[in-house]
Amino acid sequence: VGETGGVVGAGDWQPVPLVTVRAPAQRRATTNAKRVEFAVTTETATYQVTTTLAQGDIATVYGGHTRGTQQPVAVKLADQSSDNDLMQHETRVLGLLLAAPDPTAIHFAPPRDQFRTADGRLGSVFDRLDGLDLTAIRDVFRGRGEPGLPARHVVWILRRALAALG
Repeated sequence: VGETGGVVGAGDWQPVPLVTVRAPAQRRATTNAKRVEFAVTTETATYQVTTTLAQGDIATVYGGHTRGTQQPVAVKLADQSSDNDLMQHETRVLGLLLAAPDPTAIHFAPPRDQFRTADGRLGSVFDRLDGLDLTAIRDVFRGRGEPGLPARHVVWILRRALAALG
């Protein structure tokens, strides 16, 4: 409580108060541990977290909803406080990308909220964009007896990814 993080405003980092939340202690999720249960309460809203969506190198992404409205959200929580600068930079870059009028912005989840856990890790709350990762897409095609994604699908996916990055 009383520490600051930031969000992007007018192209610059703007300090905002961060609220200490109840979140799991330093714990690495695995692909087998899909079900979780914790709440993140900020000055803006309370987010009920119920599932593990992904585990990356610096953060875990959880799925849940906003209490009251049931709006789906993704909560990204740094695994270590030493990676807080990367979490802040991600929010800043997303803010800049979403500020420009561009149809490819639909490929980016807008940041909705930020928080700091009691052990000092930063977290971000995003609108949840549903979709499949490449492993799940590959598995769909393998389930149909194909060795992997057909080239035309790979090209389609890469064109959209490159358009978003461009």
